[in-house]
Amino acid sequence: MFSSAPLECGKGVILSLLLALYCQLFLAANGLARTSSDQLVSAHFEDERLDTILDALAHQTPFDIVYDGALTRSLKTSCDLTRSTLSEALTAITANTSISFTIFEQAHIVHLHQDRGDQNTRTLYGRIMTEDSGQGLDNVNVFLANTMMGAATNQSGFFVIPQVPFGTFDLVASRLGYAVHVEKVINTPNHDEPLLLRLKTHPFQAPEIEISAKALSKWEKNFEKFQKLFFSSTENAYACKIMNPRALEFTNSKHGVLLAKAVEPLVIENRALGYELTYVMEFFSASRKLIRTRGYSKFQELKPHSRDQEEWWHANREEAYHGSLRHFLATLCRSGQMLIRLPNEKVILNDSFLSDSGFEVFLTDNPWQQRNVAVVNRPEILLKPTQSPHQQLLRFPKFLMVHYKGEGAEASYREFGAQSGMPNAQVSVVAMTVDSLMVDTYGNIYDESGLRVDGVGLRTYGYWSWERMADCLPWDYMQSEAENVAQASLEETQLGN
Repeated sequence: MFSSAPLECGKGVILSLLLALYCQLFLAANGLARTSSDQLVSAHFEDERLDTILDALAHQTPFDIVYDGALTRSLKTSCDLTRSTLSEALTAITANTSISFTIFEQAHIVHLHQDRGDQNTRTLYGRIMTEDSGQGLDNVNVFLANTMMGAATNQSGFFVIPQVPFGTFDLVASRLGYAVHVEKVINTPNHDEPLLLRLKTHPFQAPEIEISAKALSKWEKNFEKFQKLFFSSTENAYACKIMNPRALEFTNSKHGVLLAKAVEPLVIENRALGYELTYVMEFFSASRKLIRTRGYSKFQELKPHSRDQEEWWHANREEAYHGSLRHFLATLCRSGQMLIRLPNEKVILNDSFLSDSGFEVFLTDNPWQQRNVAVVNRPEILLKPTQSPHQQLLRFPKFLMVHYKGEGAEASYREFGAQSGMPNAQVSVVAMTVDSLMVDTYGNIYDESGLRVDGVGLRTYGYWSWERMADCLPWDYMQSEAENVAQASLEETQLGN
């Protein structure tokens, strides 16, 4: 008789090997098979450009070394590295510079970045794959909606977006031939897992080209109407241009509603504010009384031709921000934090902060007939405190009428203002379409669960409804602008001696 113990032992070994193989295949299928950065590299250079050395190191490892060329272009260094780990090599060549590096083992990416010591941001990284085969997709445009933060995936489908502030974002992944994927991302200090997204195939369908002059004339009329509705008629609107207009298709309903869809992201140049936008449009509809649109923008700064143009763009951006809905919400939220120190050392709330910032605010049952108008002279009329010192709960009945007196209305607003029943001034009306929202000191809007919703839940009339895509600024700009204002606002106002 033969003993069964060796056979059972052999089965255990085989099962362990199969399990290990399965785990390895699973990790590889998701691009997470761990490739160690301890692989040895060598480099010998004398007074060589840093980017040249980095390229030499990248060819010796399975890691992609990602960096901004402007960060390394002017730097030169020398090195004599023999059988060093990648980490040791990078430490040696970035010594005595302000450059830091992060190695993402799972993503096979090394990211070089400026060392700013910012403790309120985190690097987002992950991989974009096909839904059917799980293979990595290259050249996917990955960005955080309505910001300048984004990246393209490498050959293996990996991406890195550095210095993302903590908070909630819509992460958008777009590539020709695949359906746009939008994922809500909550960026926190404790979350350091890679983002894994799978895109569904969506065969590209070029817009139908009709040869007849009648069809062409109809498309051109719809396009002209779309541009006016999409950009509005502000001064900045005339400096905006859609670079791929034939990506748009139009439908006219029997009720007079113009419907538009885009078969690929729209590329928009805004020469008034100095941005190029990649706009992923989900839907657009416009009737005589209401425009409904939703989409996701990625902003990229245009390169100015001169110092004068750069300063002109900067001034236009400031003008677009001041008096905007976000400017108002940021000011409103901060108004509950503004303090005045009286001569007797008593500290009181500065109830005039809204008016000091150029805003007059009223509650009304009917803003068009000016019925039952009540002045909002205290922030607690509209806001309630939350657990966060930087957020307030916004809730109000009927309509909120806001007059910004910091600057006058544009001349081209007169026709729109007359049609909408609003006076020829920067007067806007806001109605809530939900019970309550949260706003923060940067002017961001959140739902009750704490997710940022950017305008959803509020319906605007008057001046704010007239200012549209041509006057939009990236969230990054709002953030830095709000931080500058907040820094000044935190100082108490001293009255008397």
